[in-house]
Formats: sequence, structure tokens, C-alpha cells
Amino acid sequence: MVKSFVPFATLLLATASAASVPDGTWPTSTGTVQYAEAYIIKAGEVFDGKMQTFERSDVSCEGQTESGADTA
Repeated sequence: MVKSFVPFATLLLATASAASVPDGTWPTSTGTVQYAEAYIIKAGEVFDGKMQTFERSDVSCEGQTESGADTA
């Protein structure tokens, strides 16, 4: 059993090593979209963020203070 696994594992490792890998950086945003309230995606709806950054336009950071569900 072990003898048959070693060639398979070697092949798997070689294949994984030869494949291209991400460089570890975040992709660049294609723009910023601001919402005044939480945007709710309905069940069954497909959401495509189009590589954009989404944020709330009316929320200011309060440090470590929780602001509640209305600022989600």
C-alpha cells in the first residue's frame, strides 16, 4: 500500500509545484461604491462585486466602540 502511494504523492507534489501560484498580493480595486445603508442581497440573487471596494458613506469610525446593527 505504501509503495504504491509514494509515486502518486511524488507526482501530486510535482504537479502542485509546477502550477502557477498567486504572489500573495491583493488585487487592485476597480473603484469605490458607497451606500448610505446596508445593501441586502436577496436569496437567489447573484452578486458580482466587479472587483470594487464597498463602503458605507455615512459611518464614521469610533475606534473600539461597537456602533450596532444600524451601521452594518
